[in-house]
Amino acid sequence: MPRVQEGERLLFIGDSITDCVHEQVAPPLGGGYVQMVSCLFAARHPELRLAFENRGVGGETIRDLERRWERDVLAARPDWLFIMIGVNDVLYAHLPGLRERAVDLAEYRAAYRRLLARTRAATSARIVLMEPTPLEEDPRSPSHDLMRERCAVLRELAVEYGCGLLDTFERLYRMITRFPGQGWMDDVPHPSLKGHAVVCLAVLEHLGW
Repeated sequence: MPRVQEGERLLFIGDSITDCVHEQVAPPLGGGYVQMVSCLFAARHPELRLAFENRGVGGETIRDLERRWERDVLAARPDWLFIMIGVNDVLYAHLPGLRERAVDLAEYRAAYRRLLARTRAATSARIVLMEPTPLEEDPRSPSHDLMRERCAVLRELAVEYGCGLLDTFERLYRMITRFPGQGWMDDVPHPSLKGHAVVCLAVLEHLGW
């Protein structure tokens, strides 16, 4: 049976992996995993009448999330909150002209902890932390180790704040390494539709779809 209740609101927040041009091209949920989750729940459990919201913004880091947290999360008071952030925090360190926007591991941990503490204090939302997805499809890329450092932080915080945790990095990484060359990524750092489907399945399994 699904873990969600009739009429609940599920809010997804993050960067472009969540955003998927949900305002410009594919409103209101975008062309990625959020839309997939919404459609599959409607197909199997239309009686639940769930409300899905996409608050992803392309290009953001956890610093950007912190600046809009009050407006986009706390004021929205969702029943479920799914957070996926981290690819740009790492990627920007390797892009000339954007390095000042990179977020190191210590700042990432501290900022994430502040967001979770604020959310616990202000809402009763069930919080689910989603590992940021791989930056690229090359299974030998050193970027995978950098992303795993972020995933380790999420494991710590999930225990500390009693949150759910989705192994979305590891799921997509396994597909990249076990079935290379099958188009799991569109570019750096964006999963293809096939990659988004891997993320979607992780969310559905957590919700008991």
